[in-house]
Amino acid sequence: NHLINSQLIANDGQFLGRVLSNKYDPNSILNQYGNFGNKYSSTSIFNPYSPYGSKYNLLSPFNQYSITPPRFEKDKNVLGYLTLNPNMNNRIDLQKFLAWLEGL
Repeated sequence: NHLINSQLIANDGQFLGRVLSNKYDPNSILNQYGNFGNKYSSTSIFNPYSPYGSKYNLLSPFNQYSITPPRFEKDKNVLGYLTLNPNMNNRIDLQKFLAWLEGL
């Protein structure tokens, strides 16, 4: 998939981790013990109480109305925006992405 080795960046510039199949890499969003895959971390999209994982915060991919969700970047190019918002241009559907992640 084209998202492997990309990084997830919040609209406010916060680094939210890398899409890596190595779930032990400290920067991987699959590392449940790292800053980016941990459901308790303030910089994880998997923390429903963080700005980046809340369904109410405009910086979160879980806010279905957000027009400022996080983006995937690779080599300084934007690959798409991770969101539930069906009206977002260059959209990467959050539910499909999460299902794809489970297979890594």
